[in-house]
Amino acid sequence: MKTSEVLLNFFKNIPHNYTRVAEWYTPAMEVQINVSACGGELIRPGVYADDNLQWYHVRIPKNAKSDPIDNDFELTYPLDLYVDSIGMTGWDWKHQKSIRFGFDYDAITGHAPGVGITEEELAEIKQRAFEIPELLILRSTSGTGLHLYLECDVQKLPSTVTHTEHSALAMSALQDLSNKVGFDFHSHDILDVGGGNMWVWARKMTPENKGLTLLKDNIHPDGSRAYYTPPENWRDFLDVARGKRTKARLRGVSDEDQDIIDKHTETQVKVTLDEEHKRLINDLHELCPQTTTQWLPDQQLLQTHTAALKHVFNTKKYKGFFDTLSVGRDPTKPNCFGYPNLNGGWRFLRFGKGTNEAPSWSTSPEGWTYCYFNETLSLERTSQFFNGVEDDKGGFVFTTVEDALAAAESLGTNIQIPEVLQDREITFRTHKDGRLLVEIIKRPKLDDALQIQGWLKKKSVWYKLFDTDSDMKASGVDIQTLDTYIRSLVTLQHEPEGWSVKHRDGYWIKTKKDDAKTLLSATPLASDINLALATALQNSWTVVNLPFQEEYPVGRRWNLLGAQFKYKPADLEPDVQPSHPHWDMVLEHCGKGLNPYLKDMPWAKDNNILTGRDYLLAWVTCMFRDPFQQLPYLFFSGPESCGKSTLHEALSCLMSKGVVKADTALTSKDGFNGELASGILCVVEEKNISYHPEAHARLKEWVSALELSVHAKFKQVYTQLNSTHWMHMANYIENIPIFTGDTRVISIPVQPYENTDIPKHEMMEFLKAEAPHFMVTLQRFVLPDPIGRLFLPIIETDTKSLQQDANKNPFEEFLEEQCYYIPGERISFKDFYDRFCMGLSEVEKSIWTKRKVISSLRHNQPFGKGSKNTRYIGNISFEPPGFDTPTHQYVRQDDALVLVELE
Repeated sequence: MKTSEVLLNFFKNIPHNYTRVAEWYTPAMEVQINVSACGGELIRPGVYADDNLQWYHVRIPKNAKSDPIDNDFELTYPLDLYVDSIGMTGWDWKHQKSIRFGFDYDAITGHAPGVGITEEELAEIKQRAFEIPELLILRSTSGTGLHLYLECDVQKLPSTVTHTEHSALAMSALQDLSNKVGFDFHSHDILDVGGGNMWVWARKMTPENKGLTLLKDNIHPDGSRAYYTPPENWRDFLDVARGKRTKARLRGVSDEDQDIIDKHTETQVKVTLDEEHKRLINDLHELCPQTTTQWLPDQQLLQTHTAALKHVFNTKKYKGFFDTLSVGRDPTKPNCFGYPNLNGGWRFLRFGKGTNEAPSWSTSPEGWTYCYFNETLSLERTSQFFNGVEDDKGGFVFTTVEDALAAAESLGTNIQIPEVLQDREITFRTHKDGRLLVEIIKRPKLDDALQIQGWLKKKSVWYKLFDTDSDMKASGVDIQTLDTYIRSLVTLQHEPEGWSVKHRDGYWIKTKKDDAKTLLSATPLASDINLALATALQNSWTVVNLPFQEEYPVGRRWNLLGAQFKYKPADLEPDVQPSHPHWDMVLEHCGKGLNPYLKDMPWAKDNNILTGRDYLLAWVTCMFRDPFQQLPYLFFSGPESCGKSTLHEALSCLMSKGVVKADTALTSKDGFNGELASGILCVVEEKNISYHPEAHARLKEWVSALELSVHAKFKQVYTQLNSTHWMHMANYIENIPIFTGDTRVISIPVQPYENTDIPKHEMMEFLKAEAPHFMVTLQRFVLPDPIGRLFLPIIETDTKSLQQDANKNPFEEFLEEQCYYIPGERISFKDFYDRFCMGLSEVEKSIWTKRKVISSLRHNQPFGKGSKNTRYIGNISFEPPGFDTPTHQYVRQDDALVLVELE
């Protein structure tokens, strides 16, 4: 029976939490089937087998991204026994129509590449999604997240010939939704939302977790279905869907300008739209409906026309001033783009560097023509726009009353000039208290007897003070211009972190204030360097470490410490398996020591992590997809040149930074650990840390802590999220302190390679060449659900047991060799302590005091009073257990040992 027929029968007969979803499948729909291991052996990617049968993943059609091929062949295994999940993209590939597309939002880390979203973000997405009538909202398959669906009117759909075109259509729809409700849905997604596969059935979906149950239907009040019509500009997203661009194209922009704008956008401070920003967008749509106005959340910019901005400015009340030379002959072709500033302001730039514009526009150091909109500007800039000429005392002289009144209005005040004074020069100055001081020339003798209410006379001028909405003391230093030269840096705790200056080749150099001053002296800001430095200090950048995220998050935060990937995933068809034999070789070799312990481990079987290679791949995947998730400390031990270091060296090829040598941080007596600030993978190479008592305490803290205290030399201590993950390579197992009860370290033995002798430099070249394919594997890998404070479980190996035995103290050896855990039994503390001390030397007796012994008792060995005020240790005996099953156990209650029933 063909796969499509099997699927039809499956959906017809299998129970489903929302039957309408089960009815979506037809043989024309793009579909994906994932199977479980079910105790079989993985014989090649996506294919399992036992002695009798093979079962495998299925994706129909083949070559969906380029030239779809019908591969609806006979299914050779019973689907209901081996299927794990079934998904659809919503693309009807046979009729070349996008019937529906979905968007997945989930707080579960392992769901997809990228850092998960918080419960608060998930709640906000749900609230905004409920505002859109066309959205159908379901719970995710696990019941913890959201699946948002748009169903399209087939009669109004363009043809989508490939899955890539379907993806572009979906991406344009997500941007359209963001514009409709003024909320950036795209910034919160944690999945390939561009027409990607959405699970419509999964084995983990149960009536109890309510997976894929309905939260909101897409129906009109009259009961008809609310279908969605995609935007006309959907083809602007084709390059994104093809992986050629990271952001959608801007309409009316040349290829050259497009690249420049993309680069410019990456360096902008991200500002969340407030009500004032949304007011401008709404006014542009309402007053200038013929103008192409788009808010592009992907680029965080507004695309429109300067003529429309002028019309809106002249019609509605906005701060500051605005003018343009463009008359807007073709409003459908945007000619500018703007980035939101704080407090409702904007910074607009004209398409094309060096474009001529009205006098209110300026030119940036990079050659962009720009101006501000809805901003209260300084006296200097406002006066210059309205023909004010600066005098030798810092004032601005206006020769006409019309210019003076217009300048005052832009500063946020209405001034009244007495009629008798309107034919004279008017000067604006900033008073020492920040108000606007207006001076008008006094005419000798003619004005001596003249009295004007509200105005005072000096020897040569009339003057009056006015309140304004503007900061009259604001500098004329443009922040965006200043940011292209120098930046003042602070930590998350608002402590000074120094300065950074931009090299002419585009990279930034961390330096001191004096170097920043020197650089400013060779820029257009040289006329007032102190003012520029003060402005930079008042607008400092907060340095953060957000691995694999954008360089400029929302606000004046600079992801200066955050590592970035060097390679993009290869553009492979979903049914094409990535090929990276040398990466597999490294993972298999370094993880081989875990194979015997994973083979029969229930967690490993449940999550299809059956070999050390699988475990290390899960470890690496989690580190990259959720760098703030805590993972076990991996200790690799083996002889010289056995290849144990190849793993961390290979991983360093994938990142721009983030691999740091951390042995000094573990062992430093002064506690300096500044190198960990940007650490993703912290490597301890051939260092014996067992002789450093502080190393064990730091290891315990840094492996599992959510936050990390960073103490760089000569710097203040500050706290940031802990992104460190640890690998330790050593020749000898005693190079790391592992004690009884350890829950952080995995000790992995590594043997020399067999029949393989690839020079290291050649191996690195192979690994780099295969990196794009390996990135696909990391992207597709299905992570298990987290199990505790560490995302992956600790694998207990024989080498770890040897290390623990070697590190046992006398008390641990005494408990293990001479005592038995038996609930309901007890030993008097005197007898216990006397027997323990019999095996100790005099020096050891001085160390193992009664207080130390009591504090070293295990949690299931309570210490307290018994009969006749005698102290006892509960649930312990010097005699082995008998045949009777214990029914009671001792617990401590108010300093006494009490027998209670075993649960």
